[in-house]
Amino acid sequence: LDLSWESTDEQMFFVDVEASGSMLSIAPFESLDVVIGYRPSVMDEKQSGTIILRDQSAGVWEVLAEGIGAEPQPAEALVGNAAVGSTASFAFQFVNPFTEPIVIIPELESDAEKGVFAILAKSKPQNLGPRKLLKFNWIFAPRRMKDHSACIILHGSTPNGELTWRFPLLAQAEASQVGSMGKLVCRARERIEKKIDIELAGSDATPDLPAEIEISAPGETEAIVQKTLAVSLDDSLPAPAPGHLRLLTVFEPLKAFRTSIQLSVNRPNIGRWRFELTLSAQDPEEDDIITIEAPAGKTSSVSFHLQGASDEPEEFRATLSPESPDEFVVLPPKGILPPYGSTGQQFVVHFTPREYGRTYNGKLIVTTENMQWVYVLEGKMPKYTKPTGATKLATHQPSSLMKSLADRPSQNHMASNKAKLKR
Repeated sequence: LDLSWESTDEQMFFVDVEASGSMLSIAPFESLDVVIGYRPSVMDEKQSGTIILRDQSAGVWEVLAEGIGAEPQPAEALVGNAAVGSTASFAFQFVNPFTEPIVIIPELESDAEKGVFAILAKSKPQNLGPRKLLKFNWIFAPRRMKDHSACIILHGSTPNGELTWRFPLLAQAEASQVGSMGKLVCRARERIEKKIDIELAGSDATPDLPAEIEISAPGETEAIVQKTLAVSLDDSLPAPAPGHLRLLTVFEPLKAFRTSIQLSVNRPNIGRWRFELTLSAQDPEEDDIITIEAPAGKTSSVSFHLQGASDEPEEFRATLSPESPDEFVVLPPKGILPPYGSTGQQFVVHFTPREYGRTYNGKLIVTTENMQWVYVLEGKMPKYTKPTGATKLATHQPSSLMKSLADRPSQNHMASNKAKLKR
């Protein structure tokens, strides 16, 4: 089912699609928890509304929603970060929940050093109409490596009296420069382990304090990086010096790829550091050599079966390497590779040579999302074989003819011709 929704009052009752997940799509025989949001416009009074869910083929569901407004509670913390010595700006929004105008006075509360936090808002009272939006930015400018906290406080004169809204701010200082962790290089379908010592600039904390590691990869390689790279803290002895950490990296790719990732190290109450790491998975060892023989102008074919490396079917692409000659053709070029343990997918390699006396070489590469197979292709002419058997053409004269020729008197034809001319 693909559901759409509407409400008798969308400002008050609404469907939180992101929290509900799946964009309100329900697979056959499955269920979905629909999250309904509520923005009260009065306090201590019951309010109601109707949420209507629709599917073009299945019909309509109506859900009665009720809620009672209470005094504002501290909101979920707003999170930000900035490099030491720099300034970062973050947007802040507040909606007047009432159906009548209110007056708001913004205030910033913080025990951080002066200038670390600031709000770009007027400190004098501001009139905010019914359901209208108040927008301004808050500033974070750390001067040293540590976590910082503050709070945006909105004092409001409302139809329900004086109310206060509190929005905690949690901000983390980051190292001003991105460090380098070098490069991890290995062949696909091989494994490499490497211990890397990193310096946490501006920190003298001991290595036994907690640390969180986060890996960020470009979108097109994010999935394969998550499956092939593992990074953890290494606590072997001797321990690294204060202000340093030792990481254990394990890189085990199943297909060739190259990318650069960013690794973030977060030490609670201290700061955040970023490092760049290059991953290079080179072509794997060839799986097999496929040799095909064909006469010039004729086509010969070789077939084989290949099964997937996972328990589920996977899409595949079968391509020839760029240097492979056009005399090779592989079929099918794409499709679904059956799972491991099955009979597999049949591939057929065709070879049609056009020149005599030449050997053709290429590579066949079969790739899925997580795996890669490589086959060397060799195209040859059939080896020439000298004919065997008795000769059918006579190459010697009969002995009687040779004897009669030997008994004939010899004659000087030049002298005879000269004599005839003198007559």
